[in-house]
Amino acid sequence: MKWFTNAKIAVKLIAGYLCVAIIIGAVGFIGLLNLNKIIVADRQLYEENTLGLDYASNAANYYHRIRFDLARILALDDENKEKKYIDEIDGFFSKAEGFLKLYNDGITTDTDRELFDKIKPQWDVYKSLINNALSYLKSKDHDSAEAILYGEASVVGDALEDSFYKLLDYNASVAAARSQQNKKLATTSAII
Repeated sequence: MKWFTNAKIAVKLIAGYLCVAIIIGAVGFIGLLNLNKIIVADRQLYEENTLGLDYASNAANYYHRIRFDLARILALDDENKEKKYIDEIDGFFSKAEGFLKLYNDGITTDTDRELFDKIKPQWDVYKSLINNALSYLKSKDHDSAEAILYGEASVVGDALEDSFYKLLDYNASVAAARSQQNKKLATTSAII
């Protein structure tokens, strides 16, 4: 340390500035690392949970629209509107399946996979039952269609609805937990 005491003022100033620059560089580097962690965590929150909620809720929404149109068909006695609703139902199935595929492509956890894997077979059975009921409706056999819709399709439909709610609840709870983690990470980064 004697060499520093004996050094000229210019050398002492330069050494001091270098020390400060190294400290500032380390703080900046740590800040950038933490900022990158926050960006990654935010991306995960959006891609895994927010989009998951969007896709699952849209699929569930089209499922409910299918059920609503089926109820309208049974309540009406108008062939023109009946055909319109049958066509809408076909479109709703296609849209719901598109959102289910998007959801499937974004699954990253085992719990999410497990919940989604319960929906797929229920969806396939429900769609098959509804298509059978629609074929009866097209052939003017309302009694057979009602037997399917009020019987097995109702039971499968209720189970499918519960599965959608579980999937939505899971995504909402994971998103809330991830949001809390992101908040803690941001606070820690600010303190550092």
